Amino acid sequence: MARKGNSNGEPALSTERAPFTSRTAWARNLETPLRMFLRTESGSAMVLLAGVVAALIWANADLDSYTHVWERTTLSIQLGGTGLSHTLRYWVNSGLMTFFFFVIGLEARREFDLGELRERRRTALPLAAGIGGMVVPIAIYLAFNAGAPGARRDRTPAAPRARSRRRRTSSARC
Repeated sequence: MARKGNSNGEPALSTERAPFTSRTAWARNLETPLRMFLRTESGSAMVLLAGVVAALIWANADLDSYTHVWERTTLSIQLGGTGLSHTLRYWVNSGLMTFFFFVIGLEARREFDLGELRERRRTALPLAAGIGGMVVPIAIYLAFNAGAPGARRDRTPAAPRARSRRRRTSSARC
């Protein structure tokens, strides 16, 4: 931007546009109907839904091919003589899931500060949807496993450690 002086002798920024700041022909030509469709919420939701359906079909069609990709394929990052080499399962569980929940947390924070959820009364529907998203899968699991030994699992994997800690502290008090 070009600088011009004002009446006080101080430099002022002009409102003229620099010649190379407008969109390039390359960017203008990339505006295809597909890009415009993917920018809409329904378009991106359709792509996400198609990916979920494809993943479910792939995961249930052939267990060996699905397992082979995640547990036998390694991804390595080398920097000089040092590097990391882990399976894709490790990279997804450690890296991508951390990044995913970080982004979700930022998005939730933005919604609470600036978006739709800044008013308390508007949080009821998302809260009910979140609770339903936890309760409905449990109900489906219990419906399919009614009477089976798996339906009686009422503790989390961390519970035995917590019980043993409670036993130690309660016996120390006696």
